[in-house]
Amino acid sequence: MIELLNSSLLAVTKGYYIRQVIVITALFVTGLVWTGPRGSSNKKLCVRNISLAFPVGLALFSMWGLFLLITGIPFNALTVSILTVLSCVMPLILYRDRINIKKTDIRLLVLTLIGAFFLALLACSSTLSVTIDNDSVYYYSTYPSILVKEGRYYKYFDTFLTDVGQSSAVINTLPFLYGFDNTFGIQHFMNISFLVFFGDSIFRMLKNRGSEKREALICAITAALFLLTSAPFIFIAKWVMSNVYFMEYLFITFILGIQMSKDRDELPEYISFVLMFTLSMLRVEAAVIAAVMVICLSFTEIKKRTIVLCFMVPLFLTQCAYYLALYLRMGVDPLYSFLDIKKALVVILALGMVLIYLLFVRDTISKNEKLKGYLPVMLILILLMGNLAAFVINRERYLNNLNTFYLNIRLQNGWGYFGFMMFIAGMAGVIYIIGKKLIITDVFVVFYYAYMLTIIVSCWARGGMLRMGVGDSGNRMLLSTVPFTVMLIVKALAALRRKS
Repeated sequence: MIELLNSSLLAVTKGYYIRQVIVITALFVTGLVWTGPRGSSNKKLCVRNISLAFPVGLALFSMWGLFLLITGIPFNALTVSILTVLSCVMPLILYRDRINIKKTDIRLLVLTLIGAFFLALLACSSTLSVTIDNDSVYYYSTYPSILVKEGRYYKYFDTFLTDVGQSSAVINTLPFLYGFDNTFGIQHFMNISFLVFFGDSIFRMLKNRGSEKREALICAITAALFLLTSAPFIFIAKWVMSNVYFMEYLFITFILGIQMSKDRDELPEYISFVLMFTLSMLRVEAAVIAAVMVICLSFTEIKKRTIVLCFMVPLFLTQCAYYLALYLRMGVDPLYSFLDIKKALVVILALGMVLIYLLFVRDTISKNEKLKGYLPVMLILILLMGNLAAFVINRERYLNNLNTFYLNIRLQNGWGYFGFMMFIAGMAGVIYIIGKKLIITDVFVVFYYAYMLTIIVSCWARGGMLRMGVGDSGNRMLLSTVPFTVMLIVKALAALRRKS
């Protein structure tokens, strides 16, 4: 009987493994077309190009899938594949005068593709573990399978449309579109790509601050390993939920935004458009956090055209299009949901105000150097006032949420001893701000605190009380800040070393 069951299971699942490997490799190649070498300062494949290939390829798939669903065009393997493949033509057209096939290092390219294929084999094997709960099955398996079966949004999807990150759901349609059983390998491959990107970001930061190449490399590898072995990252990275994708795409998009304010030729700007489109729909509150990130990026030297067209436009248009489809075209009105029409209108109003600021106010303020220096502190004060308003409106919920955050960290619910590192990072930031006499010049420090304050008020705005336990939504959001915490600690240690 057991042999019969095993043979039946093998017959049903035959081909699942290699199909997922092929899909991962195809997405990697798609992304590499977008991130590959071009321009005057990006002539060869480098670690950043390679580490971004899969995240960009996956974001392209998610973007086109979401586009099809929002517009009502049939969503299936054929339509989304055609759009994803056709999008590879765009970089070739835009940069046709900068691409020289003869100068391409074919050997390095082939080795990169072979390496990606073997990493995909590892990611899809049973070597790396995953964590699954009811939400994993309900929101990120059942719902994606329904999306593939129906091929479009319908009103009866109900809370699936208001409580689920739609980009995450689209990513999890991959098994049902291309004939395998889960996205475990895709998630693991994304984690590997992210860790490489994280290490490269640390390396570049230290190099820019005057560290020697060997020293920067050792510190980057150490930081990446520290992140990999930290309890919060382990919990989030292997959990089949939207948090892992949001954590990684938020960090990638923010770091690329900072990079574009310094060296716009290294990577094409339109990559940020794709990343923002996907990022803004990965979680219900993603648009709010993404908007705060855009405001922080506006404190850098990034050009108006870049921040508006590549960051704010995809964020604003995606939310408007989805909310119009949700509440006007389909008339969705669940009895209870995280996102209702009132909250949607508040989000659209807030995004509209950010867009107006970027178009008409930012450049005017930037001309006044003294006022420009206090803009980051003004953002923190505005977020503090937002938290104060939440406290006044519903004191019980706000205080309960704060206490739950504290207890989850203290009782190590997914945190291990990393809560102590959060304290160190927080103190490092406070000392930095006081030392600068409230004129914060490091946009990373600004976003770190703004992100924390936004998480607190977002959890309050969702309604209901947070609860004790690693699986609590608010706790998972806070766990997702771990790469920012590690990088902030590295920045603080680098600053102390430079002083000494």
